[in-house]
Amino acid sequence: MKRSTFQIQLKIRQLREAMVERKPEVFQSTIICVGAFNPPIIRPEWLNRHKLIGNDDANEARRSVSLLTTPQVSQFETQWFASAR
Repeated sequence: MKRSTFQIQLKIRQLREAMVERKPEVFQSTIICVGAFNPPIIRPEWLNRHKLIGNDDANEARRSVSLLTTPQVSQFETQWFASAR
């Protein structure tokens, strides 16, 4: 199938417009800290007390089914980490 110059230019314009209209979306974020620290203190309450996350995020993290705190790992989820607003 041979396309005319006009059809090709139209397709290029459509592709450019689609690229301009597209905005990147973040579906999930992960924060990993490596070094000498005490993971059990890195809890939603601690992050909130030090103003690293807000009250809503701290409350949501406390209710998170993924909340896990061990001597090796501190893990939880919030909507803020899961998607950009």
